[in-house]
Amino acid sequence: MTAPDSLRNWLRQEILQVLNRRSPQPPLLIWCDPHRIWKELLQAAAEDNSFELWAEDTHELILREKFYKTPRTPRVVWLPVSRDDITYFKIFELQAEAVKQLSLPEALSHYGIDIPSDYRVELEPILPAHAKEWFDYPKESWKELTPGNAKSTLVDDEKILEFLATPGLNFDHLLADNRFSIFARRVVEDFGFPEPKPDNAEVWRIQATASLLVTDAVTRCPNHPPTERDRIIPEGQQREAALKLLDRWQNQINLIDYFEQLAPQADNQTTLQYWANHLNTIPIPLASQIAETTLFQKEIQHLSTIQTFEALVKTLESRAVAYQTHADGFWGHRAKNKVCWNHLVKLAMNASLLYQHNQVEQQWKTIMDAVNWFTSQGWQVDRAGESLFQEATEFPNGLIHVRTLLRQAYLRHLDRINTTFSELLSNASLESLPLPFAGNAIASNVNQASTKEPVAVLVLDGCRYDIGCRLAELLNQGEPTQRAEVTPAKAPIPSITALGMPFCLPGIADKLQVEFPERPGSYWRVTVDGFPGDLSQAEQRREWLRKNYKLKEKSILTVRDVLDSDSHDAINVKNLGKLIFIFGDELDDHDDALQPFGLNQLHH
Repeated sequence: MTAPDSLRNWLRQEILQVLNRRSPQPPLLIWCDPHRIWKELLQAAAEDNSFELWAEDTHELILREKFYKTPRTPRVVWLPVSRDDITYFKIFELQAEAVKQLSLPEALSHYGIDIPSDYRVELEPILPAHAKEWFDYPKESWKELTPGNAKSTLVDDEKILEFLATPGLNFDHLLADNRFSIFARRVVEDFGFPEPKPDNAEVWRIQATASLLVTDAVTRCPNHPPTERDRIIPEGQQREAALKLLDRWQNQINLIDYFEQLAPQADNQTTLQYWANHLNTIPIPLASQIAETTLFQKEIQHLSTIQTFEALVKTLESRAVAYQTHADGFWGHRAKNKVCWNHLVKLAMNASLLYQHNQVEQQWKTIMDAVNWFTSQGWQVDRAGESLFQEATEFPNGLIHVRTLLRQAYLRHLDRINTTFSELLSNASLESLPLPFAGNAIASNVNQASTKEPVAVLVLDGCRYDIGCRLAELLNQGEPTQRAEVTPAKAPIPSITALGMPFCLPGIADKLQVEFPERPGSYWRVTVDGFPGDLSQAEQRREWLRKNYKLKEKSILTVRDVLDSDSHDAINVKNLGKLIFIFGDELDDHDDALQPFGLNQLHH
């Protein structure tokens, strides 16, 4: 029987509160679970079909494709990663009604059960098991949860992990308390570790860790296990307990550094390097550093033998899921000295994008076909191309050949789409493009500015469309709903030029007059009726804004003014008025040269 105030009913209520909200599209709740403690609880809560749950252990790329093709309904999507580590599913995370990431103590606190801080460290490792066991119990039952009734032995699992994961800790106080024999029995009988000697804790730590690494490899690769029988912990409760201890060691933040220090010493006691070098496939992530490094180097060597873009894409796509899982593993993600699987992940993503949009220009019949492609998907190819030409730190030399093939493919792609777009543009007029000029696109927002709803207009020199999309991603990151969106506009020529910038002024694009005066040092002059100045000059554009919108003296700012902490208090409607304009050259050095990676500096 399920109690009315059970954890099951509380969890259902929390979920349905989100899924029953009224919104423009069916609500999506993303449940991030990097430690995989919620999957079974969510599945249990969904047993009565009160909500739709997707909780498959599948790659985010596959999940994104499935979600894209499946009709939208209110649903919960479980992801075994933290919110910051969402990758391919990021686009839908930005659209989600809510994103939850809760530890069990946090959830129990919301449920109404506060675990005393003195108990939390001792109880947290066993909370998932208790949550499953007591899922239907009344709330009152949870108040009985204490270390006294949860653990009764003198040497508990915490104590064993402490000795395993604490450098320099000897057995002296166990011997003094007459608990060493209990410790020795537990590590041998309950965990399958080597028997410790009273006078050498460090040797025992290395040997126990070696057993963990070899046993982990057996579990991860059962069809081709290592042959070190003496180090393999037997199947059953011993192996389950030992690997659970290993998992905690790799995930508990205060213990991670010592695991990273001790694992290579333990690796030196094993044959895992030889074993990994003779595997024919990439297994799931391993606890052994030497095995992970060997697999990574083998993969680099294999990729370096591929000579064509098509063959490279086929290989990278077929192994992208493996790369991602290893990048998310301990040595790819949490270790300080990482095995750089993330480089393979990025190369695979970039290769897939390039291949997916290969020859896309052959489908274009009009300028708008090209514009629609670029604004919906093509800018992502540009971002991929930009990342290929960045000199990444710690980039393995063995991958330079792979990166070169992808760079060449991107340059060919760029040449084809630019040529096709130029041809389409030469056969049509700018007026035929059903897009507003940038100034016209913002005119209504500017004209509606009021003291209750003030408006700030940010003008960034050289802000390419792809940078605009990336800025929107940054603004939307961590927000429950989408705050920023990107709308394309047109320009007569690139707006980084003095001739194009006047078309960014609100509402006058159709009234601008362009002259080419015949006088030395002057290339053009842009004017508008009612204003005597030359709008090709930046200061004259600012003067037009002051005059046309009756701006206050300090209503035209720079990005540096806004970011200056000393001026924060002065930026308000009372001081600046209902409308302000902010200009920035962070993405353009004003020497007719666009800074290609300016967004990275802006992000930092």
